[in-house]
Amino acid sequence: MTRAALQGTNDADTVAWNSGLAAGILQVLYERGLNVPSDISVIGYDDSMAQFLSPALSSIAQPYLAIGDSVMAYVEEAVGQDTSSAKTRERSVSTSLVLRDSIGPVPGSS
Repeated sequence: MTRAALQGTNDADTVAWNSGLAAGILQVLYERGLNVPSDISVIGYDDSMAQFLSPALSSIAQPYLAIGDSVMAYVEEAVGQDTSSAKTRERSVSTSLVLRDSIGPVPGSS
């Protein structure tokens, strides 16, 4: 969480590593009297429970099925091969931004 958010200033936004961390951030902001998204915007990164938080958390959704498929394809390729000199492989999957109630305009920008 940003220092500005903890100090209650109106010039901060926060990106959480995951929805669980974002839930804690939302709780601390609530306890400090800050309103999400009027005072501060919060966004998570995994979308695992984002829709169930209050306010509903905007999040970067990870494509878990595509990640699993990619891992299984790698494992299937590696089965029966000598992996003692295996090199790192890079695979990419696309993410998506899911907009919900936890982000708003920059305070004072209207």
